Amino acid sequence: MYIYAFLKTPANSLQLPPGIEGDLQIIETELATENVGAMPRNGSLAGIAEPGLTSLAAIEKDEQRLMQAVVTHDRILCELFNQTTILPLRFGTIFRSSADLIAHLDRRQKEYLAKLNQLEGKAEYTLKVVHLDAPVTAADPEAKGKAYLLAKKQRFSMVQEFQNQQNREWASLQQAIAETRFLTVRGEPQGTTNRLYLLIPKNQESQLLEYVQTWQKNHPTWQLFLSESLPPYHFV
Repeated sequence: MYIYAFLKTPANSLQLPPGIEGDLQIIETELATENVGAMPRNGSLAGIAEPGLTSLAAIEKDEQRLMQAVVTHDRILCELFNQTTILPLRFGTIFRSSADLIAHLDRRQKEYLAKLNQLEGKAEYTLKVVHLDAPVTAADPEAKGKAYLLAKKQRFSMVQEFQNQQNREWASLQQAIAETRFLTVRGEPQGTTNRLYLLIPKNQESQLLEYVQTWQKNHPTWQLFLSESLPPYHFV
């Protein structure tokens, strides 16, 4: 069966969206039963499952179906996240049976409960920090000899100084983010874009927006983009 997320056994019924191919169910550990909502039990965990989806083999053969499945997986996580605290799982997580899922949750109960408590009331935000190009003037096609060489040297000097400033600003920005004491994970750079993943209490979103505005003002050689609130993908 396909599993989307782990969570504490919910106190109230959740609104479960349609799955990749079928209906979703909540499978909880304590009663080892499948249901759509239950009263909370001390230390009880549950998984959001699509029991009818037991393999992705057929989906993976069709690129369009695969992409749609990935989009559906992320949409479901976002809808669940908007209702309760979850540990989101990677696309493609499958357990052989509900018994295997329950056994796994029982083995990792202490770890998962601690993580869920840590994530309670928090959201992940992606901060994209994009490298800007140096603002240099185009070469004068009429320039020749010493004038051409001088202009080339000046352009090189301007680019070098801009890049040095950019490096200083990148170090300064990282220090400013560290001073907020938000939990932060740095992603792998992609081309001219750096990604930072921030975990903050949802009720501090307005403060984060103010921080980003200040960071942008103080680091003009970079362009900053902040995502909407997301499930804590990088903190599980």
